[in-house]
Order: sequence, then C-alpha cells, then structure tokens
Amino acid sequence: MNKKIIIIFTLSFLLILLFLLYKGGTDSSKKVVKANITEDGKPVSNFRENEFPFMPMALYPHQEYESMLNSTDFINYDEFMEGIKTGKRNFVWEIWALREKCPADYTLDHCNHHILGIIEQNYSSPIKEELKRIFTAYFKYELNIRETGIGKSQGEFTERYQDLKKIRREFFSDEDANLVFGMEEAQIEFMEAAANFAKESEKLTGAEKVKKYETLKKQIYGAYYDAMVEREDKYQNYQTELNFKEEDFKNLSETEKTQALRSIQEKHFGKEEVERMLAEAKKEEDLRLEQENKIKEYESKEKEFLSDNENLSPEERDKKLSELRESILGKEEAESYINRKNIENISK
Repeated sequence: MNKKIIIIFTLSFLLILLFLLYKGGTDSSKKVVKANITEDGKPVSNFRENEFPFMPMALYPHQEYESMLNSTDFINYDEFMEGIKTGKRNFVWEIWALREKCPADYTLDHCNHHILGIIEQNYSSPIKEELKRIFTAYFKYELNIRETGIGKSQGEFTERYQDLKKIRREFFSDEDANLVFGMEEAQIEFMEAAANFAKESEKLTGAEKVKKYETLKKQIYGAYYDAMVEREDKYQNYQTELNFKEEDFKNLSETEKTQALRSIQEKHFGKEEVERMLAEAKKEEDLRLEQENKIKEYESKEKEFLSDNENLSPEERDKKLSELRESILGKEEAESYINRKNIENISK
C-alpha cells in the first residue's frame, strides 16, 4: 500500500480501537452483586469470588443485559424459550441479571431462593413449575462446581472443558443442557475450530477462506448464528478478513488495493461509518501536515536567526528562540517540540 493508504488505515484503526476501549470501560462498570455474610456469618466479598476463572463467558454477558424474567408482567414462555434457543437470550445470563437485583446483604443461597420466589409469585402454572425446575437444577449444578473446584483444576483448557460438559449432563438432560449451556458450548467449539482453520485452509485464496470460514461459523453456531453475529466485534471480523486476504492483496495494484480495502471496510462497518472514519482520518492527517509545515517554517527561521545573531548571549538567544517557537507553533506544541528535541539529543 502507498503511504497515504497506510496513514488512513492506521488512523481508522485507532478510532475504532478507542471506541472499543470506551465500550469496554462502560461494560466493566456493571454492578456486582454483593453478599456480605455467608450462612455461618463469615464475610465474603461477592457472589463471583469463587467462579470459573478459566471461562468467564460462562457467567457474564458481554453487553448490557436485562433479564426477561425480571418483569412483573406475565411472561410469554414460548417467546422466552425461543430467545434462549436462538441465542437472543442466555439462560445463565438471565440468572446473573436477576442476581444483580438481590439485596446487597444476601448470601448466594438467599438470592437463589429470592429468584425462585419471584418466579413463584409472578408467573402462573405450568410455566412457573418448568422455570423453577430448570433454575433449581442450575443452582445444584453450580453448587457442585463450587464445591469440587472444577474451575480451578489443572490441565489443558479443552480437557477441563470436556470434564465440565460431562458434569453438566449429570444435572441436566441433553435437551436441558443444550438449553442452558448450548450457546456457550457452541462458542467454545467454534473457538477450537477457528484455531485450526488457518492451517487447514492455507492453500485457499482469500475469498475462499472468507467463504469457508463463514460456512464453518454457520455449521457450528446453527440456530445461534444470527444472534452471535449480531454480538460479534466488527473490528475483529474486519481484521480477520484482512488477514485471510493478505496474499491476495500482493497481486493487486495500488488502486485495486485501495478499492478492495474500502469494500471490506464497508462490509464490516457500513458505508456511512467508513466515510466518517476516513473524514476524521483526513482531518487528523491535515492537522499533522499543517503542524509539520509549521515546524519546517520554525526550523528555517531558527537557522536564519542563529546565523544573523551569533553575538547574542546564550540566555538572550534562548529567550528569542522561545518567543519565535511560540509565535509559530503555539505554546503547547512549542513545549512538545523542545521535549522531542531533548530526547533525540539524549539518545544520540
């Protein structure tokens, strides 16, 4: 790629990265359910203290999530189950969203009973019996995991996760296990398949890799596909496609590369967002060039000044140069310029 394309692409990347960091920052501020005392009166920090550190996706949604069951309105059970089966909703996330509503001084056991009470009070038969059955099975499974410490066991992730899946089937039928953990298990399966994809597809063209990768995703996610794609990181998908097409780009002219890059950007971010990013990148590039020209102007006048004022004392010379820098660069950039020069001189 030529220099201009690289600059625009880099600035676009930085803008996207800043957005993702901001988004991540807002997610990290989510409430944590506190349980100040245990059943035996001992203080604990929070419900999540002893969870599965090797698998955080098992518990926490990656976006703001409100439980459908938290509503006092009569729940449409079929709609709820359809949401779970298609990945629009997540059973475990439902539980943790409900736990966020528990009083701060509740223990985990108190909170679990509180959730069952909400279901008993707000929902009618046979819905409430079915919901309480699945919730109770999950609470028993979770207690077993806490007591056995499977999340803290040693070994490869794949092996540990397979052990976890076996334990789940001890508490749930296959149908219920798929309902409660299906989306998460599909994510893990795809993660493993994606790790092997590069080696298995190395002889394919970039376009063939993109198509085969998407097919693999559809095969593994199945009914969860649409919901998973909706939650995916757009920049990560964009970068993945760029990586797949890296070899293809080598055979393109600069004009073709620019067009291909723009097409991929619009595919993942949309035409309007790409135009906004490029406009912002151009603005940043214009400012950079403007500042670069000012620095050239200053350095030219500095050279001329030093040539015409060889007899000035060091103090007077530095004072005049400082005034010259500020008049051309502005106070803040003048200070930055001196700092950069000092660092350059030290490193020589």
